[in-house]
Amino acid sequence: MSYGKAHLGERLKYPTAAFAAVGAPENPFHGPNLGTPCCETKVRALRRILAEEIQALEDPRLFLLTVEAARLSPDGGLLSVYVEAFRDQEEALEALAHAERRLASALGRRVRLRRLPRLEFLPWNPEP
Repeated sequence: MSYGKAHLGERLKYPTAAFAAVGAPENPFHGPNLGTPCCETKVRALRRILAEEIQALEDPRLFLLTVEAARLSPDGGLLSVYVEAFRDQEEALEALAHAERRLASALGRRVRLRRLPRLEFLPWNPEP
């Protein structure tokens, strides 16, 4: 591979940040700070991954469980996950609390975050 004048001309034409922004896909796990649209993308991705991992658990108490929403604390240390169960809500929350470490481990394998948030499972109460 040659790094001749043509390559140097391309690097001078595009500053480093702009050059990276043109060809690089947007990564939702690298953003400036929480409360931004990038943070919302992170939460959506974490919610989707958690829903997939919960579905993979073979616990009958989690039958027809839906992850309705997720909210990340301002410091990024706590992810509140709101779930709705078809059967008994309390049993489903107990099963999720029991599987919290397994779900956090699965999150750690699938996303790259500096600090993985602690998971908190809450019942979904839609506002009337």
